[in-house]
Amino acid sequence: MSKRKPPPPPGKCIFCGGGNMTREHIWSDWLKSYIPPAKNHSNTFTRVLSGVGSDPAFVTVHPPKQRNGGHHQRTIRNVCASCNSGWMSQIVNRAKPFAVSLVLDHALQLDRGAQASLAAWISLATIMAEFTDQEMAAIPPSDRNELFETGEAPASFTIFIGRYAGTAWSPMRYRHHGILLADISAPRPSTIFGTVKTNTQITLYTLNSLFVFVFSSTRPEVVNRFRTEQCPIFLAPIWPRTAAVIDWSAVPILGDAVIDRLANISTFFHPS
Repeated sequence: MSKRKPPPPPGKCIFCGGGNMTREHIWSDWLKSYIPPAKNHSNTFTRVLSGVGSDPAFVTVHPPKQRNGGHHQRTIRNVCASCNSGWMSQIVNRAKPFAVSLVLDHALQLDRGAQASLAAWISLATIMAEFTDQEMAAIPPSDRNELFETGEAPASFTIFIGRYAGTAWSPMRYRHHGILLADISAPRPSTIFGTVKTNTQITLYTLNSLFVFVFSSTRPEVVNRFRTEQCPIFLAPIWPRTAAVIDWSAVPILGDAVIDRLANISTFFHPS
């Protein structure tokens, strides 16, 4: 008689380390009222190696992976009941009034408080979504802990939002780039492909009329360079905090060509 395999060890919450695990939606469950399930929802994952030294390289380590089905339908069993129904629920509830208006493209003014609420909600979704493909995950536990302890987006996150009106990314589409940024000298270390750990990520997604762009890195100099040299000027920055109130009706409308360009990793990391 063959031995029965022992049950897997109980999971631990990715935020507090506790038990009593529950399933949590990557994006808020209320979104299904505004973005019904559709067969053409798609999610794309990539992983790249890019040099930031005197000999930069841009190499696709793994070909993009595409999965059908909207992330707003997916749940992950990696958070505990206490976090799920406690501070996570508070983040969602604070952001919901603003998020609904953005998803429906209703006119509104986003002050600093509204921007911070949206940034926390977007950060939570970005962190949760990375767990759908952990091989490409780049957000460290310290960023999860910062969100858990403060209820605000991590300091390493740079978040933009924009108004989307197109077809290719409608009603929802998700793309995630896991990136290793390293100082590379010749010969380029092709032998490490598939064994390196990503340290930088770009997440993009649409929710009807709302377009979200998130950049983060464990390398502070990379974060600073992105913020000073590479920020998309036609998007509205909501994190880090700015003094400006965002008039949503005045934010430029983006079509598919612009979103496709932003979704192309080489727009931000390319050979010199």
